[in-house]
Amino acid sequence: MSRQVRIQYEDAIYHVMARGNRLDKIVHTDADREAFEATLEEVVGRTGWQVYAYALVENHYHLVFKTPKPNLVDGMTWFQNTVTKRHNARNRLRGHLFSGRYKAVLVEENDYLSTLIHYVHLNPVRAKLVKVEDGIENYPWCSLADYLKPATKRRSWLAVVQGLAHLDYPDTAAGRRKLLDATEGLIDKSRLTRAGMNQPEGASLQVTVKRGWYFGSEDFREKMSLLVGNVKADTGTPGSKANGYGGRQSLDHAEATARLWIERGLETLCLSKEDLETINKTDWRKAMIVRSVRKHSSVKLDWISKELHMGVRSGVTRAEQMLKTKLKNKKQVQKMWRKMENMHHFYA
Repeated sequence: MSRQVRIQYEDAIYHVMARGNRLDKIVHTDADREAFEATLEEVVGRTGWQVYAYALVENHYHLVFKTPKPNLVDGMTWFQNTVTKRHNARNRLRGHLFSGRYKAVLVEENDYLSTLIHYVHLNPVRAKLVKVEDGIENYPWCSLADYLKPATKRRSWLAVVQGLAHLDYPDTAAGRRKLLDATEGLIDKSRLTRAGMNQPEGASLQVTVKRGWYFGSEDFREKMSLLVGNVKADTGTPGSKANGYGGRQSLDHAEATARLWIERGLETLCLSKEDLETINKTDWRKAMIVRSVRKHSSVKLDWISKELHMGVRSGVTRAEQMLKTKLKNKKQVQKMWRKMENMHHFYA
């Protein structure tokens, strides 16, 4: 299975998750839990991360943080290796603590981030490690308790001030009480496993947690997809299907790139998206856009035929063949293709 590329850039926000090897526990005692938190504090000091939320349960953890510098991979490599080494030394164990690579989901900084902060804070509730009637803020291995304390009593390495501002609650006693009420209000008491999984319209938090690579709007997905081709995989080699990003990332990147070249082709040819619905399926202008899209992306013929309103996939190849003939005989078509090629050079 291909590995997911780690997209890194300044001020990126991630939801990071990791589970125990073979779903075993990653903490056994309070000493393990305290050591985990101490190491988390250490990596924040090393990297400058802003940790909005975290939750540690028996067999996995969740983190939500911003990276002012593009250092997710370096920081997470040090963090998980250090947690593992210290855990094994303390418990006289050997081998892997975590199950493979950590999962890092890119997060859009709006309602999606707010949703994730609540989702992480309610993780102990979903795991049935704390009862609502006992006070969800009393689970000690989670950042929720810090959100409900005055500034002087919080752990300094947590970005509570920024988190409260983002959630739109004032950092006052009354504001923090409203936050607790709102968090408790997200709990469906009949199905605790769904607590905190309310989500912005169009999002799929449950799917994202299981196998997604981003959590945000379609615009955010497209923006992040275009970055895939420009990032480097963990190995330091250019990102590609062979050495880096997985199937969904690869497909999203290809489609985002294709749409970009469709827009540029329409601009060059003085066409609108609406024109694509009315002009002939094999029009040479459509065929030029096809040629451009196929040159710069790896989308399938079915996708192209649908986006450009060209009927069945065979219509795409037929239009390309007709374009070849026109390029040999029509000076106007030759001139327009050179213009499109110059446009490609300009954007390269």
